[in-house]
Amino acid sequence: MLWVIGFVCCGLIVGCAVLFILIGRKQEQVEQRFLNDGERYRGWIVMANTVLFDPNQTPSSYALVVYSPDPAIADDEEMMREWIEALTVYRKPRNARQNERAIDSAMKTQIPFFEPIELPEEITNGREGYLIGVWVDRSLLPGGALRKGYINITVLPGSSPQMSYARIAILPEPKGQVMMLPYEKKANRRG
Repeated sequence: MLWVIGFVCCGLIVGCAVLFILIGRKQEQVEQRFLNDGERYRGWIVMANTVLFDPNQTPSSYALVVYSPDPAIADDEEMMREWIEALTVYRKPRNARQNERAIDSAMKTQIPFFEPIELPEEITNGREGYLIGVWVDRSLLPGGALRKGYINITVLPGSSPQMSYARIAILPEPKGQVMMLPYEKKANRRG
């Protein structure tokens, strides 16, 4: 009888080890897909969990960002600011489409969607833009905390925008002035 219990325990241990190996391999495949197939963008911060601003807090949390795959406007700080301001007061229309309901929900509840949501034309003036939630690992941020008005993201495209996913990425800084977050602008005025 004891040998049966021992055999079952050994089987469970081996089964768990195999499971962890398979999960690790799957994660490696996802990482490789992000590196090989991911499209890199600048994700402009709409809202972020407050722990991301403090390097002494939990190591990761989420941020809600907007981005555009259109290279002509992807780094246009003024346009992205306009989109963000429009989102902060956004209310879904009476006959809202699915993307409009999702944006309204994300902005009201501050619970992000982790697949791209196409921004309405009223916000983007007909340009292509998306709202997406990104899980942010603070170890990938300069200084270990969110200090800029954007993060670099990699979007792993799916068969449709709704089947795509994003994550934080390391990209070189753009040339020229770097946008500051609103609280940094206020602090600089006092100093």
